[in-house]
Amino acid sequence: MPDNPAAQAAGAQVAFPNTGPLPIVGAEAEHILEKGAALLFANDLQGHYDKLENLLLTCQLAQKQGELLHWTAGREFYLVLVGDLFNRSPYSTWGDGIGWQAYEVLATLQRFMKVAPDNILISYGSYDLDLATKAAFYHPVSGFLGTELGVNAQAQAIPALVSYIQGTARNPHAPDFAWQYDPDNLCFDLKPEFQIGGMPHLTLPANEHGLPDIAPLVAFYQSLFEAMTQPAVNQRPRTLAELDARAVTLVPPTTPHLNLSVLKTSLGRCLHFEGLLEGSKTLKFLRERIAGLHVFYAGEQQMFAMHPEIQEISLEMLVKLKPLEDVWEPPALEDFLLRSKVLPQYRLDPRRLLDILQVLKFSRLNDWLGLPEQQFYQRLVQQKQLGLFVPEVIAHKDEKGFLNAYRQFRWELINEDPTGLTGYAINMDGIPRRGEPLMRKLSNLDERTRRSYTKTFLFDLFREELPFKVDIKPEGVIVEYPEANPEFFISLLIDESVAIFKDPKDSLHMPVKHAAWIEYR
Repeated sequence: MPDNPAAQAAGAQVAFPNTGPLPIVGAEAEHILEKGAALLFANDLQGHYDKLENLLLTCQLAQKQGELLHWTAGREFYLVLVGDLFNRSPYSTWGDGIGWQAYEVLATLQRFMKVAPDNILISYGSYDLDLATKAAFYHPVSGFLGTELGVNAQAQAIPALVSYIQGTARNPHAPDFAWQYDPDNLCFDLKPEFQIGGMPHLTLPANEHGLPDIAPLVAFYQSLFEAMTQPAVNQRPRTLAELDARAVTLVPPTTPHLNLSVLKTSLGRCLHFEGLLEGSKTLKFLRERIAGLHVFYAGEQQMFAMHPEIQEISLEMLVKLKPLEDVWEPPALEDFLLRSKVLPQYRLDPRRLLDILQVLKFSRLNDWLGLPEQQFYQRLVQQKQLGLFVPEVIAHKDEKGFLNAYRQFRWELINEDPTGLTGYAINMDGIPRRGEPLMRKLSNLDERTRRSYTKTFLFDLFREELPFKVDIKPEGVIVEYPEANPEFFISLLIDESVAIFKDPKDSLHMPVKHAAWIEYR
C-alpha cells in the first residue's frame, strides 16, 4: 500500500469509551462518511490471521504490543471485511492455501469491536452464514454429517477446529478457556458450556505448566486431516463410514487421564466443533456483529460491501433474524407440523406425517426439508420406503410426477417459517456449495486481466459504471475518481493467489480476493 493518511495515526493511542453490550448489527447497515475518511477493504481472510495483521500494520491502523494486535486508528478510519473469516475447503481448486488461524482472526476482531464498534465492519461470506445458522453442521447433504459431502465439510472444519482448540487452552483466566481441572482424577475436563447436550466428553492430562496437554488432541485432528488430503485421491476416505473407520485408528488409547474416544465418530467431532464455537461465543458474534450488506454514503456517492455469494434471499432471511434473540435455528419438527396451515390444505394429519418421518429417521426439520427434491426421492427408493409417501402424502409414484407434486408441497411448507431457516440449504437452488468443480490453472494475471479485475471490483463497490482513471502498477492498481479533481483515491492490491482457471466445461473463472485502501478526500 502507498503512503496514506493513516500514517498520521502512527504511534497514536486512541481511547474509546467502554460501550458495554453492543447493539445487534442489522442485516443492512448504513454509514455516513465525512471528508478525510479512509477505509481498508479486504475480502475472504479465510483463516489467515497473518494477512490481517500485515494489512493493519502496513496501513498503520493497529499496533502490536507483545503478542496482541491493538486497534489504534482514529475515528475516521474503518476496517471493512467482506466475507468468509474462516478457512476455505482443502478441496477447493482456487489455488489459495488453507488458513489455520481462524481463532486468532475472530478473537482479534472481537477485541477490536470492544473499542471501535463503529469502525470495524464485517459482512457475511457464505461459510460465515452457514456456521451462524448451523447449516455447516446439520445440512443433510453438505453439512458435517451430510450424506454426500460430510467428508468435505469435516475437512474444511478441521483447520479452524485445531485453531480453536489451541486458542481456548492458553489462558486459564480468559473467559473462553475451555477446560476445568478435576483434582480428584488429576486431569482436565471439557467445560459444559463447550459441549452440546453434554457431548463430547473429553479429558486431557496436565502438562508441565499446569495447563491441559492438548498435544494428543491436536495430533489426532492433524493426522485425520492428512488422511483426508493425501495426494493419492483414491486412498482418501470417501464416505463418513470410511472416515470414521480411519478415525478409530488415530484416536490415542484411553488412559485414566486421557479420553478422546468420542471423537471416533462424525457426530462426536461435529459436537466438538459446534461446542467450541458456542462456548467461545463465536456463534453469538457471527449472529450479532456481522451484516449482510454495508452501505457507505460519501456525499452523493454510495459504496457497497457485500459478498457476491450473499444473495437477496439471504438478506431477506437476515432481516427477519437480526432483531430476534436465539431464533437462529429452525423450529422443532413436531411443533412445526402441528402448527402448519399447509397440511390441512393437503388433508394431511400432522401426527401421521410425523410418524412417517420418524420411520424415515428424520428427527430434525431440516434433515427432511433441507434435502433437495431429487435426493429425497432417491432416498425413499433406495430405502424401499416410497410406499410411505405414496399415496398418503404424494399421489404419484413415478419419479416425474412425484417430484413435481413434492416440490410444490415442500416449498409451501418452507415458506410457512417467517425466519426463512426452515429448509435453509447450503445453496438455495439445492446444489451443495462445497462440491466445487475441478479446475485447472491456465495463467497468472497480466495487465489486461488485472484491469478487468479492477473494473469488476469497482462495479461491485459502486454498483454503477464510473469514469475512473486506472493506473496499473507492478505493486498494485491505483484508481482515481473523478479524474480532474479526485474525491476518491483507491489503492487495490490483488491477492497473489488470483489467477485464470478453466472448469471441465471450458468456462473461464477468476476468484475474487483482494485488499483495497479507499480515501474519501
